[in-house]
Amino acid sequence: TYIHTAAFRNSTKVNVNVADGSYAYKYVINNGINHTVRPYIDSVIASGSCGANATWTYYASGKLVISGSGAMDNYAMGTQPWSVYNNKIKHVVIGKDITTVGDYAFAYAHHVESVTFEEGSKLETIGALSFYYMLYAKEINLPETVTKIGNLAFGYCSRLENVYIPNSVTSIGDAAFTKCSSLSQIKIPNSVKSIGIGAFSSCTSLTQVTIPSSVTEIHVGAFHLCDNMTDLFIL
Repeated sequence: TYIHTAAFRNSTKVNVNVADGSYAYKYVINNGINHTVRPYIDSVIASGSCGANATWTYYASGKLVISGSGAMDNYAMGTQPWSVYNNKIKHVVIGKDITTVGDYAFAYAHHVESVTFEEGSKLETIGALSFYYMLYAKEINLPETVTKIGNLAFGYCSRLENVYIPNSVTSIGDAAFTKCSSLSQIKIPNSVKSIGIGAFSSCTSLTQVTIPSSVTEIHVGAFHLCDNMTDLFIL
């Protein structure tokens, strides 16, 4: 959306009706134009099924909501039913009764800024490449029910600064956080038994890692090319 700054020049009696928080709202505020504000209604753009009992809804605001229950379907690159909106999705919300985020579910949704898991989440599995290459998300707080983080699940999330891994996760997959170059520290909970191949490789901002005594397997290259890591605590 674009409105030139002089679009209403000398129209001194105009009153523009705008939705709260919209581009038009910011425009009239910034240009001192008389206006009336109406509540913003986030309209549905598209929706459908993404599992036996799971559904998706994409909204005009850029929000993608996964609702229903059980496991999401697994996908390959570009086969997600919302893939046509991948470059427009800004916020992902995972419903509390979803148990598995499918493979490639949100891969290459480059502009996602936030991922929210509803309170009371029953999520258990984060599929392979499920959040791969999300370039703008800065924080991920996984629910206390997650047990498995799949291969490349958060790979190449280059602005990801903070990740909360709950004390329920037992395995961190191969390259699960590879190339998360803004991640500065990670605390692995004492439920984890296995850290996969290259799990945190090329996390170039990583300085501090805590590994609990529960971990029995640290695979090749788990912390490869973590050039700035100075503090490694093995409990």
